Amino acid sequence: MIQNRITWVEFEVLQLLECNDTDFLANQIILELKAFEKLDITLAINSLIKRQLIVSVGNILKITSNGYLALQPYKVKRAVILAAGSGTRMQPETLDKPKPLVKVNQRSFIETQIDALQKANITDITIIRGYCGQQFNFLLKKYPNIKFIENPYWQTTGAIISVALAINLLAGAYVIEGDLYINNPNVIRRYQYKSLYCGITS
Repeated sequence: MIQNRITWVEFEVLQLLECNDTDFLANQIILELKAFEKLDITLAINSLIKRQLIVSVGNILKITSNGYLALQPYKVKRAVILAAGSGTRMQPETLDKPKPLVKVNQRSFIETQIDALQKANITDITIIRGYCGQQFNFLLKKYPNIKFIENPYWQTTGAIISVALAINLLAGAYVIEGDLYINNPNVIRRYQYKSLYCGITS
């Protein structure tokens, strides 16, 4: 029988094994999960083996079908990108375009986000737009699955109204400010144990 609750350390071990194509030895997992104590990781690995969420084949650790099932409650279902503001602090760049469309190294902020989301197999993406909203339409050529929600109040309100417009989409979603440039796509993960600044999981 699968116990549904897993600890944060157990979660990190499972998601590391699930999201990487390489095999891991126990000591490699300890090196990868630098935020945790070695003893805590060792106890987590032993607990996962005992509960048949992972198996040790030789010295190699592999996630089991039960391990995949244990991760499912933590799967990120979608992303909501808040992109309605006018970006006045970034003028003159934003005089004629939304801040998320400003380019750095030939890529706009929002493209770095969508690419990172898709790399993590998160394809249900909604953009809340307002200022120069129609300029986001070009994204549909490269990302045909994205959806838009219009924020007609963008001139007089802040991001909280954009969040309210997407209230039915927030459970299990990443909520991302549209002006974040994602240099390392691995910051977006397919599974998230708890809510973070950019993510809501429950």
